[in-house]
Parts: sequence; structure tokens; C-alpha cells
Amino acid sequence: MTPEQRLNEGLVGLDVRLPDDTKTQLLRYVGELFKWNKAYNLTAVRDVEGMVIRHLLDSISVLSVVTDERCLDLGTGAGLPGLVLAIINPDQHWTLLDSNGKKTRFLTHARIVLDLKNVTVVNARVEKWQNDELFDVVVSRAFTELSRFAELASPFCSPGGRVIAMVGKDPDVAIDDVVGGCRVSSVKSLKVPFDEAERHLVQLQPTN
Repeated sequence: MTPEQRLNEGLVGLDVRLPDDTKTQLLRYVGELFKWNKAYNLTAVRDVEGMVIRHLLDSISVLSVVTDERCLDLGTGAGLPGLVLAIINPDQHWTLLDSNGKKTRFLTHARIVLDLKNVTVVNARVEKWQNDELFDVVVSRAFTELSRFAELASPFCSPGGRVIAMVGKDPDVAIDDVVGGCRVSSVKSLKVPFDEAERHLVQLQPTN
């Protein structure tokens, strides 16, 4: 099965419809990631089809939840989920933050090659990042354990903003639990097509 076929079948499984030019951009991103990964070891996933499943489809699984205008992806790595969602939603603005210089250089390259006007790349440690802008949502995919992520993310949230964590195993938290200074508002199991790994989405609201 070609990467394009795998993406199309995965989108059907997620009940997501995307324009052909958007799908082309997503596959171009994966192609660039595959090339850079050979030299810079940006991800443990080595094959293009695996990248479509574990990177594209995994990121797209939260598409209906991340509908905000100003978005921050903490510990974005190779741009997951932020760069993928920025490709799909040009009306959103994504700031992608990572402390790894190789990964942010790749993200800068991808932003230029894909002509993404709605992406800002930041090379910094989140603990030391000085930023005046606040965000509607702060997202992470397995950046660090849940309470630590909530603690790091909440200062960057605008009033009424949300913290969203993409995690693997069931985080064993309940609605209204307070984790890292944030109150849990929802916990949802995610099903990523062609991937049997356990996935969950936790939404939280800063309490201060």
C-alpha cells in the first residue's frame, strides 16, 4: 500500500475529509521528515508508511478538539501534532517549541518548503522561554508526564485557555481532578487507524 493510500484509508477511519492539496502537503512533510531522519535521527519511526500512521494519523486524531486560533505545541519534536495541524488549518497560528536544535532546524526547513505562513518555530527550553503572547490552547504529545506538562503549560494559557495532553496509556485521572495546577475537564480514548497502541487525550483548565 502506498503512503497516499494509507493516508486516505486512515482519514476514512477517522471520518476526516481533507482537500487533495492538503493531503499532498501532508505527504510532502512526511517525505521531508523521512529524508532528514536519515541524517539527523529526528524520530524512531524509520519508514514512510509508519510515519503516515504514527505521525500524520495520530496528530489528525485530535483535529476536532484543537479548533483554537492561537496554538502552542510544547516539545513539538518533529512538529507533532502542531505542524500537521497547521498544514490542515491555515487559519490557526501555531508556535512550535523544542529545545533540540536539530529538530527546530528541520521545522524551519519544513515551514519554508511547505510555505507555512502560520507557523513560528522556537528553539528554547520551555522552563526558560520568555514570551509575552498567551495562547488559546497549549498542546503536547508525550512531552513529559502529565502533571509536569500541566504545570509548564498553564502559564502560557490565555484566560479561558486549555491545556491538551496526548498520552499513551490511561493516565488514571478523573474529571475535576487537579493535576499540576490544572483541573481535568475530559479524558478520551483515541483510536488511530492501523495503530494498536493505546492512546488517550486529556483536556485540562488552568485553575489560576
